[in-house]
Amino acid sequence: ALLTAMLHQAFLTGVLYELETQGHVTTKLFDILNTRFHKSSSINKYLTMIYGEISEDGTFRFISAGHPRPLIFSAEHDRFAEIDPESMKNFLPVGLFPSEGDIDEPPAAVPMPASQQFSVNEVSLMGRGDILLLYTDGLSEHAVGDWTFAPQTLEATIRRIKDRSAKEIVGAIREDMNRFAPPQDDISLVVVKRRG
Repeated sequence: ALLTAMLHQAFLTGVLYELETQGHVTTKLFDILNTRFHKSSSINKYLTMIYGEISEDGTFRFISAGHPRPLIFSAEHDRFAEIDPESMKNFLPVGLFPSEGDIDEPPAAVPMPASQQFSVNEVSLMGRGDILLLYTDGLSEHAVGDWTFAPQTLEATIRRIKDRSAKEIVGAIREDMNRFAPPQDDISLVVVKRRG
């Protein structure tokens, strides 16, 4: 818990620094956090995380490290948007390998595979009334036997409540999930709704 709190503080400090110097968060922040977490935790510890920024034109830029892929519900098409998998790259969780080229890492360390180094994803789908969902794997794995809550039941829930506020959408999803089945894992959910 202390390590997670320290990483959270380092992440926030890094975000503020990069926003001030670069105008946006870069992959360098994830490289630094990745190596710091790798050096300060045991070999069996890692964490998934996602960081994103939404511009006024509705472009969603994000970096994902082992986190479930974001879902975007299209208000225009009344369903989850089909997104090219190439535009939503997901990388190894933070802490599994040190990032390549970090000056603090001893030369004998095994660097993160080049194909897994962080990069920024960009999706231009946030139209008026669209809903962005960021969630933990507790939601994607929420199931009764082979019947999973996401994406079909989740999509039906959102379709029914899409005109509500983001806060009300979160509450309705939680209610439907609990009716579907008791949670077997912790579930975190963030809903962002574009109003204009």
